[in-house]
Amino acid sequence: MNAPLEQRISLCATPSPVTSLEALRPGLWLKDDGELSPLYGGNKVRKLEFLLHQAPPELTTIGASGSNHVLATVLHAQALGHRVHAVAIPRIWAPLPAMSLRITLKNAATLRLVPNLSLAKAALMAAPPGSVIPAGGSNRFGSLGFVRAGLELAEQVRAGLLPEPQRIAIALGTGGSALGLALGCRMGGLSSQVHGVRVVPHGWLSMRRLKRLADEIARLLGEVPAPIEVVDRRLGPDYGWPGPGTLQTLQRAQGHVNIEGTYTAKTLAEALDWTGGPDLYWSTLNTRPLLGLLAGAPQVPRSPWFT
Repeated sequence: MNAPLEQRISLCATPSPVTSLEALRPGLWLKDDGELSPLYGGNKVRKLEFLLHQAPPELTTIGASGSNHVLATVLHAQALGHRVHAVAIPRIWAPLPAMSLRITLKNAATLRLVPNLSLAKAALMAAPPGSVIPAGGSNRFGSLGFVRAGLELAEQVRAGLLPEPQRIAIALGTGGSALGLALGCRMGGLSSQVHGVRVVPHGWLSMRRLKRLADEIARLLGEVPAPIEVVDRRLGPDYGWPGPGTLQTLQRAQGHVNIEGTYTAKTLAEALDWTGGPDLYWSTLNTRPLLGLLAGAPQVPRSPWFT
C-alpha cells in the first residue's frame, strides 16, 4: 500500500458494515460508519487516525456548537493523552448538537465561543504550528482516512458483499471525506461516481477550496485527483437548517437507518431520489450511545451557543 496511507494510529474497527436499503429504495445500499469505534463513531474517526499520528500534546480545532468533529477529536485525543482546545461558532439548536456540546464542554481543555467562522479561523491561525486539527479534519492528511475507506469499499465489492455502486452519496461539509473517498475508490478499481451532498454554505466551502484540497491529497499519494459531483440542491437556508426533502426523509427513514437533520438526512434524501443503480448511501453519523458520556456534563443554555 502507498506509504502515506500507513502513517496512522489505529482507532477504527474496520471494515464498517454494508447492508441493503431495499426497503427504502430498490437498488440502494448502506455503508455505515456509525460504530467505527466503541468510544465514538462516525466518519471523523477515519480522519483522526492520521491527524493524531505523532500529534503534539496540545491541539486546537474548530466547529459549530455541538460539532461532531470537535467532539470526536476531543474524545479520541483525550484517550491518547492529548488536551484539545476548541473554538465554536453558534448554529441553530437541535437536540443532538446540544447533547454533543455538553459532552464537549465536559472533556475539552477549553471551549471558546466566537460569533462567526472568520474569527474561528483566526483562532486556528494563532495556535502553535503543528497543533491544529482543521475543521472537519479535512486537510491532505486527514483525507487519507477516506482514501483508505474507498479501498475498503473496493475490497467489500470484490468479496461479493455488495455490487459495485454506480453512485455514492456522502455528506459534503469540509470536503475531505468525499474527495478522499473518490480517490480511494478509483485506486481500488471502482468506477463509482461520488456525489458530495453539500450541507454547508458556499462561503464555508468554495469550489476553489475543493479543487485545492483534491490536488493536495492526490499529490501526497502520487496520484491524479479524482472528481466528485457536488450536489447543492439539498442545502437549507443556513448550516443546520432543513433543506428540500430533509423532513420527509427523517420520517421515511425511521426504523430503517439512523439519520439526523444536518448531514445525513440531506444525503439520504439525495440517494432516495435516484433511480436505477445499484447505489450506495454512506452514513457518516456516530451511532454509539451518548448517554453514558453525559454523566457530570454541564447544562448548557441555548443562548449564546445556539441561534
